Amino acid sequence: MAETEEAVEIKTDSLLTSVEIITKNGDGFKVSDEACLIITLGGNAVEKVGDCLARVTAGDVRVLFPRTDCEYINMENFRICVIRFNYENLLFEVGALKNLKEFQLLFIHNPHRMANGQQCLNNSLGRDMIKNAEQLAILLEEEFINKKPEYEETSKYIFLSLVSVISRYCSSKNKISSGSSVEIIANVATYMENNYADSIKLEDLASLTHYSCRHFTRLFQEHFRTSPMTYLNTIRMYKANNMIIKTSLSIEEIAHRSGFEDSGHFCRQFKRHYGLTPKQWRKQHAENH
Repeated sequence: MAETEEAVEIKTDSLLTSVEIITKNGDGFKVSDEACLIITLGGNAVEKVGDCLARVTAGDVRVLFPRTDCEYINMENFRICVIRFNYENLLFEVGALKNLKEFQLLFIHNPHRMANGQQCLNNSLGRDMIKNAEQLAILLEEEFINKKPEYEETSKYIFLSLVSVISRYCSSKNKISSGSSVEIIANVATYMENNYADSIKLEDLASLTHYSCRHFTRLFQEHFRTSPMTYLNTIRMYKANNMIIKTSLSIEEIAHRSGFEDSGHFCRQFKRHYGLTPKQWRKQHAENH
């Protein structure tokens, strides 16, 4: 049976890891390990996640959490685009888009459902959107192959454009009800994004939801695949990293602006997160650029 496969990989510390445009027949194509945006461009297949089986056809869109095993069987001229990305980096790169229910639905709610063996909601693109998505995927592939100056930045913006367009289109078929756990947890994530420099405790976050700390932590873990305080710490590390690289502020000032009251604690946390102290990180980045 004829099949074609194209895959181009880039550095794993980037937002994007690889893009594959694949045409297959038969059984046995698996997608796992990394977070993936999967767009069916043509043909059909049966998708298997755990014990859950679903027929997928042209236009269907899926997002997988890391380490969610997904297999395609009974493939007939099955043409898909698989874009592997760093899930944690995406949450920080999308900016205000993350605050929209459309994004929450596709990139947080549905991956959670699929990881737990539930049917994905109705995320499907129209014919024109399929063409647009494939064109953007081809542009991504070209960026990875040609590696022109600033290709990583260019590919990032192409991918984020694709995420934005797909999120908005799919939202026309799916709605998140007001007051749902998805909306509530998304609002807490937004609060952390906007107030990371403040002194924030778990009890403060739980109080925003009117849930107990235990129930809030469980819901947050389900939607973001990490604990609330770990998520907050990651935001702070990301913000601190930007200030270390892009400013000449002292480490003490960066620690304060990132939400750490003690610079010594900040330095220990930073080294645990990045493998180097803030000063070593700044020096290494300066030498590499």
